[in-house]
Amino acid sequence: MDDLKHELSTSVDPRAWMQVHPWTTMGAAAVTGFFAAAVAIPSKEQQALKRLAEIEKALMPRHPATGDAEDGDVNGNSVRKAGQGGSFLAGLASQLLHAVQPVLMSAITAGVTAKAAEPENPQPSPAPGDDYQPQPQSPAPTGTDPGI
Repeated sequence: MDDLKHELSTSVDPRAWMQVHPWTTMGAAAVTGFFAAAVAIPSKEQQALKRLAEIEKALMPRHPATGDAEDGDVNGNSVRKAGQGGSFLAGLASQLLHAVQPVLMSAITAGVTAKAAEPENPQPSPAPGDDYQPQPQSPAPTGTDPGI
């Protein structure tokens, strides 16, 4: 039993590994470090999702009586959830609006971005009928006096 205990303690010791196989031990340590960092540190996407959840929680506080988040629009008016009364067509129209909403928001965002990217003072376009374009002057031949 003592031999097994001694064998396990020496086989787990990285100092002994480093003496026998230094490059393999360094490589394994580097891979282990990168893996530990990837597991321990959240990605940027996970950090953004956590911030978004905190913002959503701050904007939509829980209702004290039911514990549910209160549904409302931007102005604070309550919004009826799908399946809570209303006609079939109203529910269908609501679902259609929710399906089209990302497309509309993308179109509006693209329009605003394009408008913001336009230069403030664009070059004036030539007036109609103004087809005059100056001809480039050819350089004077070498060895001649241009003043003559």
